[in-house]
Amino acid sequence: MKQNLALIVAVLAVLAGVVIGVGHWSASLIAKGDAQGAERVQAAWGDAERQRALQLVEDQEKARRDEAEQRRNSEEIAHAQAQREADLQARLDRSAAARRGLLDTIAAIDARNAELSKAAGDPRLAGIAEEARVARELLGRCAGRYGAVAAAADALRDQVISLQAFATTVCKAGAHDDR
Repeated sequence: MKQNLALIVAVLAVLAGVVIGVGHWSASLIAKGDAQGAERVQAAWGDAERQRALQLVEDQEKARRDEAEQRRNSEEIAHAQAQREADLQARLDRSAAARRGLLDTIAAIDARNAELSKAAGDPRLAGIAEEARVARELLGRCAGRYGAVAAAADALRDQVISLQAFATTVCKAGAHDDR
């Protein structure tokens, strides 16, 4: 019985050793698994942080490119507006010169007809001459008013063109490519 008891104690000791060994082995496996899991999580987190940093750099570069494009477009719009203003001024100058020429011609005709009308002595001819003078005066006034309306319309047209170009540029620069 002592032998059986010794054998039982030995088996229990071996079993206790095996249980303790398995416990240590499973704890080491768990620790190893935890370490591997931590490495995977850390690697994934590091990759995500690198991706976020790269995306941030890319977004900043895109913002700089968009800003540069918007500045370039604004400069082009300003240059085009200045060119339109110069063209408008040239048209206004030509129109004013033509109007002055018309008014000078009307004044010359009026002066010549005033002399002829006084010399003719016929009241019917004097009436016709007066009607012609009034018609020429109205033509001169209409030419002046027409020139003023045309100048205002040209200025408004140029302003609308510039505003449309600016709005198109702003809307284009504000649009984001969501892929």
